[in-house]
Amino acid sequence: MTVVHWLAFIIGGLTVVFLTGYALGRRVGYRQGMRKAKATVPLELRACAHELGHCPICDTMWHEGVSG
Repeated sequence: MTVVHWLAFIIGGLTVVFLTGYALGRRVGYRQGMRKAKATVPLELRACAHELGHCPICDTMWHEGVSG
C-alpha cells in the first residue's frame, strides 16, 4: 500500500470515530436535557402561577395577600 492509501485509511477511520462520538454525544445530551426539563418545568410553572395569581388547573384567580 502506498502512503496515499494509508492516509485515506487514517482519515476515513478518524471520520468514522468523530461521527460516532458526535452521534452518541447528541443522544446523551438530549436525554440529559429532557431529564432536566422534566425536573424544572413544574417548578417554573408553579412559580409563574404564584406570581400571576392564576391557577392553571382550575382556571381561577386569587387575590394577593390571601394564602390558599
